[in-house]
Amino acid sequence: MKTKLLPLLIFLSLATINISCRSISQGKRLSKCEFRLESLQNIKLANVKIDEVKGITDLSLLDAGKITLALARNSSLPMHMTVNIEVKNPNKKTAGLNELKWILYIDDIQMAEGESVQRFEVPGTGTNILPLEVDLDLKKALKGKSRSALLKFAFNLAGFGKEATRVKVRAKPSFKVLGGTIRYPGYIKVTREFTSD
Repeated sequence: MKTKLLPLLIFLSLATINISCRSISQGKRLSKCEFRLESLQNIKLANVKIDEVKGITDLSLLDAGKITLALARNSSLPMHMTVNIEVKNPNKKTAGLNELKWILYIDDIQMAEGESVQRFEVPGTGTNILPLEVDLDLKKALKGKSRSALLKFAFNLAGFGKEATRVKVRAKPSFKVLGGTIRYPGYIKVTREFTSD
């Protein structure tokens, strides 16, 4: 019985080593990739989609009421967005990561942090979009700001304000190796200004 299991164990060990080596190689190639904050999408304030309107006056009565009610309450003001990061791979072979810890800053204010645990790959000499799903409490992130300041901030971020909004993501990729995890040394910084133009 033991002799029958031995080839299987050897095969599984070699497969694990091969996967780990491939993961390390893809991680090295990722360090040579270019990162660009491509877009913000699906921006919702109090569960109302605001990235397709020009201001609160363009909202339906029901949607405006949802935002007004959330602003009037002393509890939270939930905001959701998808932050799309374009990754360009100059290498001939695939680059990839297993996990990504990230911190989101808007106008130099830390707004949220999280972790993506989905495998992400960029083909050789190609590009791919890495989407980060961000959920935050706008009242908590901008503590002490007035209701009008919160609205102005949200609509500026959606691209309908007069002022530019600076968005920065600090990202730390990691790679699975032989049952463990290797984290990227330091953070990759990705920034962009969003304006109504």
